[in-house]
Amino acid sequence: MTIPFASVDELLLHAPVPDPDRSPEKLVRMQLALEEATEQLLDELGGVRLHRSPATGQDEVRTFDAPGGRVLHVHGGIVALAGVRIRASVTSDWETIDLADVRLEYWANTGQPHAKPSDEPYDHLVFVGTGTRTTFPRGTALVELTGAYEWPLVPQRAVKASIDIARQALAADPAFGGGPQGPPELGRPQVPNRLPLSAFNLKMAMARRFVGCHI
Repeated sequence: MTIPFASVDELLLHAPVPDPDRSPEKLVRMQLALEEATEQLLDELGGVRLHRSPATGQDEVRTFDAPGGRVLHVHGGIVALAGVRIRASVTSDWETIDLADVRLEYWANTGQPHAKPSDEPYDHLVFVGTGTRTTFPRGTALVELTGAYEWPLVPQRAVKASIDIARQALAADPAFGGGPQGPPELGRPQVPNRLPLSAFNLKMAMARRFVGCHI
């Protein structure tokens, strides 16, 4: 089941009439439209995930390829860090890194660290240079991070984009009146088949996030 970026209540706030039909059948259709809109956006974003993972509870353990040097790229997003282990090769034993020797940083689209917006994740892990180890190894699956990943909150631009896509779908749904009408022979209202501007802007913003990341 896809967790939608926006809720039915948020969709209702953008309804074109002050008091839209809130019958159970209509609410179910709205929920399905939001789920489908989220799936479409995830396809458009090429795998970028915007929900916190895990949503609650235990931290996740994920393994990363290491580029060598003092910086590990976590461009999918990391919200919180609970543990770091590294190994010299895929057959070597894991070495636990003291969390005081590393820090999460937000470097998106800048090439240098700066303040992280509250609704965005960190995107790099950096050795601070105070411990006995100061660089990551180079190779496949050599770094293991325990923590919470992706985004702390679904960004508002993704909420708005999913609502706009859902509204397009609902305008073409015969159960909802008021949509733009096409020729009678088409048998149902017709709506644009292009992404709404908010969805296009979200897609471009995500594509530009790491343009300046040269480390």
